[in-house]
Amino acid sequence: MLIDFFKSDCQGTTEQQTFGLCDDPAPATNPAYIDEKDSDKWIAEVKNENKKQVVFTAIDHCIEILRPNGDQESRCDGVLTSEDAIIFIELKDRAAKHGWVRDGRNQLKTTILKFLESNTVNPYARKEGYIANKQRPFFNNGVETIAAEFKDDTGFVLRIRRDIEI
Repeated sequence: MLIDFFKSDCQGTTEQQTFGLCDDPAPATNPAYIDEKDSDKWIAEVKNENKKQVVFTAIDHCIEILRPNGDQESRCDGVLTSEDAIIFIELKDRAAKHGWVRDGRNQLKTTILKFLESNTVNPYARKEGYIANKQRPFFNNGVETIAAEFKDDTGFVLRIRRDIEI
């Protein structure tokens, strides 16, 4: 089944030099979104130095991805696209030391693999997946191994940090 990952009613655009990506706290029922004003709400901070047009497409709570049994698949919060980049993002706001990286990686991997079933990433020079945790902006434990496995599985570079550069 083809999935439309670029539904216009799930999208927001910006050309701001700095903006944030937000997601409501659990149990969230609304899609993630761009915010240009209230940095206290930002889970991820996006630096867009060249003020490129950037599109954020919410995936979780906006784009339906179903398992074969009809249940909703666990998916990442959204994807940022620009003329040369596609960046899938999982937003976390967790203080826990364990589990959030594994969960985020799995959500990104599932979403990217579903995306690749019906879309090409050839137009994009940059193909990345980000896990951004507001409460743990820097993560170093075993990143090389996790990132290498992710790259092998998806073809995307995995980054685990709060700051995203376009």
